[in-house]
Amino acid sequence: MHEASPSRYDANRGRRPAPARPGFGEIDHHAIRGQADALADRVGIIDHGKIVAEGTPAQLKAEIGKPTVEVVPEEHGDLERLRELLGRFGEETAARPGAFAVQMNGHGDLPAVIRALDSENVRAAEINLHQPTLDDVFLAKTGHTLEGSEED
Repeated sequence: MHEASPSRYDANRGRRPAPARPGFGEIDHHAIRGQADALADRVGIIDHGKIVAEGTPAQLKAEIGKPTVEVVPEEHGDLERLRELLGRFGEETAARPGAFAVQMNGHGDLPAVIRALDSENVRAAEINLHQPTLDDVFLAKTGHTLEGSEED
């Protein structure tokens, strides 16, 4: 994309110029990463010149999955108990060292996870809930991250 494109969001001025054609505009991920949710009614993901996904931000994020819960136990020895406990709420997914994470499967939500931790006396040093992002959609649909993203 060329910097002077009239349909590009002006990240420095915080405004969105009128699109060149009604209903069309382009958002360059280099200029405003993370703001497409607020700026676009519909999003198209293009990989190697082909549209690989298209829809509203909410539709695209719903396609790739549910939220992920990651828990770091206070006691490293509780990691196996944590694995059994969180397994009730979803499928195991990647987590950082010393943590366990599941992608929620609809059998409970974050408050249910916290109640289960409490009832099983597993103390958490940290609990993180990760909602799918458009970056996650891009990765799921293309197999690689956006240039300049934190995962690179």
